[in-house]
Amino acid sequence: MRFKSKGNSVIVKLYKFAAITAVLAIGACKESEIYPNIPLIDFKNYALLLEPITKDTLIKVTIGYKDGDGDIGLNPEDTFPPFNYIPDTFNKNTNPYFDNFHVEYLERKNGVWEPLINPESKDTITFSARIENITPEGKFKAIRGTMEAEFFLPFYNERSDTILINVWIYDRALHKSNVVQSPVIVLR
Repeated sequence: MRFKSKGNSVIVKLYKFAAITAVLAIGACKESEIYPNIPLIDFKNYALLLEPITKDTLIKVTIGYKDGDGDIGLNPEDTFPPFNYIPDTFNKNTNPYFDNFHVEYLERKNGVWEPLINPESKDTITFSARIENITPEGKFKAIRGTMEAEFFLPFYNERSDTILINVWIYDRALHKSNVVQSPVIVLR
């Protein structure tokens, strides 16, 4: 998985925990632009795609972001607390700071939106990945831009034909951004 910066032609490799391709348009902010130090994100749009080889459904989401101190992303060596991998008994990571990009799937059951559950493991289905450090060099660290992420949609025979997704990120100071929600996504 990779994150690419359109403006600065920077390619950053990420750990492969799930299929994702993301493009970050990183713009250094002018001195007069001031953002809070807690990341602020907004949901721009989504598109459903068909993966040509496996014929699996991918979803591509575009998320806008702003951060006053530019501390979005982790370095490859950021694997010690609080960014360490903490497995549970099923080797699933339980540390929310190990990955800094998170997606939660929701489906409508009896008119109520609930987390999508894997019928085999009874686990909530989520997607997470690491964004590498995108802090700009120089005196002014505030950043803004957009992220485009592509990831596989989970498929189960009993799955609803409509879903929502919630997205949030963490910065290196462990600030959680606001949670943004997609519009209703029709899968069939």
